[in-house]
Amino acid sequence: MFITVSQLRQLKACRGQINLFRDIFGESAEVTLENCLKAAISGLDFDWAANNLLDKAQSKAYAEAEAPLLKAYNEAKAPLWRAFNEAEAPLWKAFDEAEAPLLKAYKEAKAPLLKAYKEAEASLLKAYKEAEASLWKAYEEAKASLLKAYEEAKASLWRAFNEAEAPLWKAYEEAKAPLWKAYKEAKAPLWRAFNEAEAPLLKAYEEAKAPLWKAYKEAEAPLLKAYEEAKAPLWRAFNEARATAFFNVVSNY
Repeated sequence: MFITVSQLRQLKACRGQINLFRDIFGESAEVTLENCLKAAISGLDFDWAANNLLDKAQSKAYAEAEAPLLKAYNEAKAPLWRAFNEAEAPLWKAFDEAEAPLLKAYKEAKAPLLKAYKEAEASLLKAYKEAEASLWKAYEEAKASLLKAYEEAKASLWRAFNEAEAPLWKAYEEAKAPLWKAYKEAKAPLWRAFNEAEAPLLKAYEEAKAPLWKAYKEAEAPLLKAYEEAKAPLWRAFNEARATAFFNVVSNY
């Protein structure tokens, strides 16, 4: 069995996987054990390959062979992940506790600004809705008589109803447009003023949080590195095992 770049394109493989395949094998490669192991080390997606390059019987056989391998990998990885989370938890807790008063102060300072904006915007929106309501009412009343006539004559009048209703809807939209425009124009300076007043509060919060976040990431980094280093041989062994399974399926079916 050979796999080609052209075949991957036709099957709509993602660009990254196509480029990776070409970097490793060129324009084509035979499915050998050596090439399967090379693909596993390089990060080619065996699950996608099994679902798109193999027939149904082969794909099923691969899934059955891979399932216990994935289970064993996840079981071996679990205590490493648990140990990382347990070590990282106090670091996150310390960051969270230090950041909490900063976030609280920011929210408290922002609240009256947001409240003032909402109150000012509410009156604009209310005025718009009141003006629009009368337009909608007139539209509904005019449409009702048309709809009644339609119900009486149904199919024969549906076209006439639509033709008669169209200018009503157009008139409603045209009458509503300047109201909506006026509302948006009146709201714009309120929103701009709120954003301008809120900006220094957000900046101060972010600046105060930054050293806390930096300290947390610096403390977390060696824990994450140790986890990744402990996980790496498990991942490599899993990839090599499923690469072998892929080769065996292609060879035996």
